[in-house]
Amino acid sequence: MPLLQEVKRYFDEHAAPAGYNVGWDVGRVAGQVIDHVRMYVISRWADETLAGRGIRYRLKQPANRRHSGLLDNCSKEPQTSRGTCMFARAGEAVLVGSGVIITPESHRVTVFDLTPDEWRDTYFLLGDVQRLLDARYHPDGYTLGWNCGRVAGKRRFKSICTLFPVIPMNLWQARVFRISYGSLVNEGHSLLVRIEHAAVRLGLDLAAFTRTEVLSTRHGHCVWRVWTSTGSSVAKWFPDDATAAVEISAYQLLHELGVPTLHVYSTTNDSLLLEDLGSSPRLRAATADDMARAEVGAAVGRWYKTFHQRGSKWLARKIGRPSVFTRETDILTVQAVTEAATALGLMDSPVWDMVIHSLDLLKRAVSLLGVTLCYNDFYWTNLALSRNEENGFEAVVYDYHLLGIGMRYSDYRNVVSALGPAAATAFGEEFGEIDPREQVLDKPLETLHSLVVASRLPQLTGWAQESRDAVINGDLLQHFREAEQLAAALV
Repeated sequence: MPLLQEVKRYFDEHAAPAGYNVGWDVGRVAGQVIDHVRMYVISRWADETLAGRGIRYRLKQPANRRHSGLLDNCSKEPQTSRGTCMFARAGEAVLVGSGVIITPESHRVTVFDLTPDEWRDTYFLLGDVQRLLDARYHPDGYTLGWNCGRVAGKRRFKSICTLFPVIPMNLWQARVFRISYGSLVNEGHSLLVRIEHAAVRLGLDLAAFTRTEVLSTRHGHCVWRVWTSTGSSVAKWFPDDATAAVEISAYQLLHELGVPTLHVYSTTNDSLLLEDLGSSPRLRAATADDMARAEVGAAVGRWYKTFHQRGSKWLARKIGRPSVFTRETDILTVQAVTEAATALGLMDSPVWDMVIHSLDLLKRAVSLLGVTLCYNDFYWTNLALSRNEENGFEAVVYDYHLLGIGMRYSDYRNVVSALGPAAATAFGEEFGEIDPREQVLDKPLETLHSLVVASRLPQLTGWAQESRDAVINGDLLQHFREAEQLAAALV
């Protein structure tokens, strides 16, 4: 008891949460994975998806009606006392379908206010309750604990320990403490609560989940695999509206244009439910070794050719530029470039006078040459390939959060740099001829873009160092001069 109060004092002082859930998972079916008793003290926050939901919420869902019937009977058990505490108080509506409760006879607002005697009597009553439930109902595990504060699901200002017997109907629903309310990510929020909230809005039935696996949380995104009795799918959730709008709109647009993508089963404003490459009968995830294969390079070339051709036609039909898709050159302003050069210690180079004078000229020249949709982020981890190569070899590039508008050559450069020699040659043959003028304009603009992005990162990456070296050794100055001459002739 003193240690529990010490934990609460620490959380109150350093984080000031709005409430707590305190308790245990008992048995594998209840989510206990280590055979050693552990109490969970979970901080709760008012802006959580499940704010106001407590320990009983997960286990009172319709899929657990077997539990509810069992507990309706428990609520009719005669009242039993142990010194300062009692359980199964007959006639209280709050008990119906809610679990067996143990509460002190004296008024205590939360579990943190219990006296040593009340803790002792709670301990003995838990033994009584377990023996009763084990003898009559044979549950496979228990979830038990306290809700502290309205945000944690507390409805009455009295310390009430709820003991909920668990029967193995759905392991996802049973893991109350470690999954539903466990603080697994920063800012006091649960990653898996966010996942669950997105899954519900995507139309998934949580009661049908048999297994889940978090695949990635890079860049703030969350990607996870969901298994049900009928198969698996992959869901992706985006933390900000801008990124979500780009990727979700890209999937919708490419489908309309007939550009091959992963199958999309459902979408919301910030989430996607996609075909799972781990179980798809038509596609598999690419590997690093695939990047050396000529047939892979050729298949990727066919995908990009279709993507660029249909993207340029779509852009030609649009009046103005769609706001959701931007150009990489949009971040190249005189101010942004100057700030990047200063941050990276490069302001001594003579190239910046030329950049300040002619940057907009180069950007206008790009528009005159013509633009298309650009993927901007090719790597083998974003590539799917035909599972059965005998029926025709197909490549599908996916993950479109960086998709935008630009020159064909910028995608060509990205892909060729990621492929082995044989694959790169095959890619070029399928991709088709490139406009050498695009290459001239791309060289300095790509370097400037890398410098601006790198100046906003916490540390310098390998590709950023190459761009920095291009300033120091004079390559950027030479490339900018060549691009300036070409742009002046075009404009």
